[in-house]
Amino acid sequence: MKNDQVQILDFWANREYSDEFIKKYREAVDAGIRKNREKLLEMIKVLRFIIGDEHEDCIRGHINSILAVEEPFSALGIYDFGSRSITL
Repeated sequence: MKNDQVQILDFWANREYSDEFIKKYREAVDAGIRKNREKLLEMIKVLRFIIGDEHEDCIRGHINSILAVEEPFSALGIYDFGSRSITL
């Protein structure tokens, strides 16, 4: 391994998901990339990432964390990881 490489091990990569779950998950990812908070909220409820009776701050924090993680995917052009930090 070279020193300038990142290695990622995903031990859950072999888990199977239904086509329906994958479709809904992709809708949630798409909503996040488009920064569509309303659609994202709808989809994380459908996926049961939240159930909807959490405190408003908890729900907002959950949505903000998803948007932060998806930030590189919504960037136009090359995302500059060096000038960013994923914080809320």
